[in-house]
Amino acid sequence: MTKLDLLKKSSWTTNDIKAYLGCGRDTATNIRNLARQKGGSIPYLKYEVSVETVLKLIGTTRLKEIEFLKVLEKGEMEDEN
Repeated sequence: MTKLDLLKKSSWTTNDIKAYLGCGRDTATNIRNLARQKGGSIPYLKYEVSVETVLKLIGTTRLKEIEFLKVLEKGEMEDEN
């Protein structure tokens, strides 16, 4: 799953956080628990937290991340030409 695919989701599991941030399982679990404490819990989904809350914890938003990924993709396309 790509970062853009992960950003399309409304909630993330520990594995999603790990994949998006490129961190270890322990770090991803700590981020998930912190997001839960900050109000990012998803009702009836014990192991998932709000994507927006996780992104807020790292100082960004979904829109900023999508824009950044588009810039990266455009830059890679220009490098190939």
